[in-house]
Amino acid sequence: MNLLTILKTLSIVSIVSGFVTGGKTNAATRGIRKSLISEVSLAAESETRAAVASVEPASAPESEEAGVVELLDDALRSNTTAAADILSQISKLREQGDQSKVEGFVSDLLEQIDGGKLPLWSRFRPLTRFSKRARKASLRRVLDLSTPLADQNESEDDEDAARRRRTRSFVILLRTLAQNGEEQD
Repeated sequence: MNLLTILKTLSIVSIVSGFVTGGKTNAATRGIRKSLISEVSLAAESETRAAVASVEPASAPESEEAGVVELLDDALRSNTTAAADILSQISKLREQGDQSKVEGFVSDLLEQIDGGKLPLWSRFRPLTRFSKRARKASLRRVLDLSTPLADQNESEDDEDAARRRRTRSFVILLRTLAQNGEEQD
């Protein structure tokens, strides 16, 4: 039985039992209702599981993105292997030859850094040891300071050029984080 059939049956039983008994319910009617309600919940649960199973392959990129965000947070905690892992993912995408995937990957990371307004307390540098948002705010400040300005020769400084400069600064910062660990070892 599917969910719609069970719900129709439940409503018919409720209407008939109310009409026959004059609005009063007896134990048999309550038993029928309970069994139908349990069937409805089981059918709904199985349909929900089927819907979730059909959605799971599509949610894999979201879990990959969450993993990359965690890697970024680990890299900001001075974990050099996390920074090296992000750089290796970028280089793998470059080797595949699809520049749009590389730009999408890095822009997603930059969106994690630049996206949204951070709370006032995230500006305090000592909190970077304890807070992800404070580390993101610190990285945002470093990128703001290290991103070069447009050349004077360029007549137009559009948003695309500014995004490319910020992307280059971000990748250079990741390389620096990864190299600092190699020098300390």
